[in-house]
Amino acid sequence: MHGSVVVILALAGCSISTEDALQTAYDKGYQDAQKDLQAQLDTLQGQVDAVTESLDLTDIETYAAEIADLQARADIAEPAIQTLQAEMTTAQADITVNGTGLLAATALIGVNADDITDNIVGISANGGDISTLQGQMATALGDISTNAAALTAVPTLVDSSQIINVPGDFLTVQNAIASLDDTRIGAGGLVTINVGTGLHPQASSMIIEHPDAARIELVGDLVNPSSTVLQFGASDGVVVVGNTSLGLLAGFTIRGDNSTGGLVGLVASGGSHATVDSLEISGFKGGGVSAETNSSIASSNLSVTVLDCGSAFEAGSYGVRAASGSSTHLPGVSVSGCEDGGLATDGGILSVEDGLFTGNNMGVRSTFGGVAVVTDASATGNASHGFYAINAGTILGSNATSSTNGSTGFTANYMSTVQLFGLNHTGNFAANSPVGEGSNNSFGAE
Repeated sequence: MHGSVVVILALAGCSISTEDALQTAYDKGYQDAQKDLQAQLDTLQGQVDAVTESLDLTDIETYAAEIADLQARADIAEPAIQTLQAEMTTAQADITVNGTGLLAATALIGVNADDITDNIVGISANGGDISTLQGQMATALGDISTNAAALTAVPTLVDSSQIINVPGDFLTVQNAIASLDDTRIGAGGLVTINVGTGLHPQASSMIIEHPDAARIELVGDLVNPSSTVLQFGASDGVVVVGNTSLGLLAGFTIRGDNSTGGLVGLVASGGSHATVDSLEISGFKGGGVSAETNSSIASSNLSVTVLDCGSAFEAGSYGVRAASGSSTHLPGVSVSGCEDGGLATDGGILSVEDGLFTGNNMGVRSTFGGVAVVTDASATGNASHGFYAINAGTILGSNATSSTNGSTGFTANYMSTVQLFGLNHTGNFAANSPVGEGSNNSFGAE
């Protein structure tokens, strides 16, 4: 522009023809520029026409319809979007509130984690106890299963005579007895266990507690009981317990091994009863026969012999004893070699006919309210007294003999009574002496 102005100023003084020339040049340049622009427009139009020709108007209309449909859907969805935005705003507020609660809960979790750790330590410490209890529970469950099976078992009923032979049917006496565990014996039934001659070792005491034992008989050799031996070790011999009544025990030698003090050959206790005949009992340091705690032992026909209470006198031993409300009735009983008396009662009742008590420390002893009734009995050759009552004991009888004893033939001490009518007492070492305040001594003529 500045150059053009200079030219114009320089040419200001020129003729008009020069101005015309300039106008012509200008017009020509303008026309040329228009032509060039038109050519470019034509070119662009051709390109647009070419593009227009290449387009499918059907697709364009379809796209336009889809766009219109999408727009309509967007218009419909707009209110739901606004509702969701409001709910999101509310949820965001709830998240903020809950975040505060979460922080507080996290703190509590930390505290409780410490408690959990302490409890885990406690649980570990108690783990041994839990294992023990689990073992006990397993055992108890086993016992429950066993007992349930026993409860559901139907017992066999015997209502007639049945014979079991040992060793024919069973090798041992105890196995024969055990075979009746699941058997009930009716009123018309009787089970006889016949035991053959010979030695029958017993691993432990022979316990009799069958509910129908009154209809069970254990029989050996009635004529020669020494031929059928029930041999026991360090245990009592035959024991009848649990308010049981044994029908018969007869024809045996019941023998201990002299190994342990306090053991007894035949015991009835706990309200039980045993009927016995033709027995020989030896080798038990505690005693031969004992009825205890409201029990009884009786023989109806044949004798019971207690040969010794151990190999020598054993303190507290006795041949036949009745204690604590119990009773024994043993006709023809014979006792030797016992310390506390051939016949002894401590608060029980003893009755004997044709008894023989020799070689003991005392022949017959009664104490603590016990009563001994003897008929045609002999106490001879004992180390101390023949008949001895002490501490409210009582001895009654007739036709008794007391001789060659190491001390008195009879003595009653401390509120005790001896009444033996028709007593024959000779050759005793000491005079008969009712000693002790309050004693009562009564006897028949020599």
